[in-house]
Amino acid sequence: MNLLLIEDDRRVADFIERGLKAEGFTVTIASNGLDGLNMGQDGGFDAIVLDLMLPKMHGHQVCEQLRHSGVRTPILILTATDEPEDRGKGLELGADDYLSKPFAFDEFLDRLHTLAHRPGNDHEPIERIGRGFRLVRQADPMAPAQDAPTGGTMSSEATTRPSDQAAAQPSSRPPLR
Repeated sequence: MNLLLIEDDRRVADFIERGLKAEGFTVTIASNGLDGLNMGQDGGFDAIVLDLMLPKMHGHQVCEQLRHSGVRTPILILTATDEPEDRGKGLELGADDYLSKPFAFDEFLDRLHTLAHRPGNDHEPIERIGRGFRLVRQADPMAPAQDAPTGGTMSSEATTRPSDQAAAQPSSRPPLR
């Protein structure tokens, strides 16, 4: 999963980046709102994690401008601001979810997983395997049933192969503390 992290606090950004990379994510960091907006508009991300209190452009403005420019990438606001007004405004401006700092890393991963499975998400779906993720290839609904690979499982949503299942085993790395 390719993620854009828009976060100005270097310590927080490093913590999140280390944790996500340990889970197999690719992480790009923008340290201010303007850079984050430009990177988000360039596309190619499966999700955007957005702080609100950013230099050069507030996170609400970033979210609003991304949505107005047609970016449909899921946005998770991750911020120290926990006021109901801020939460409501972020969601109203187009964010898909909101999580307050400090946060439990497992909950953060769960929310990213949920965003990846939302209907209308233009990206390939992500399947949660233990604490990790893997891409799930969409089955072709027009393909005849005999085209299903042998030895795997098939549902109306996804096809997995034994080689995919073996590659998707949870990481043996110790959890972040």
